[in-house]
Amino acid sequence: MKRVAVIGAGLAGFAAAMSLNKFLGIEVSLLDKATFPQRKVCCSGLSPWTLDL
Repeated sequence: MKRVAVIGAGLAGFAAAMSLNKFLGIEVSLLDKATFPQRKVCCSGLSPWTLDL
């Protein structure tokens, strides 16, 4: 199993983590300096279907 760390849970980091999570044999960790949940979620407009487009 391969392990991948995505640093930064902004829009690009979240999209990268979601894309990598589709592959079998890859364990994805999404890391950010902020504490979650936040009051404003930057990725609230990113749906899983967006990645297919």
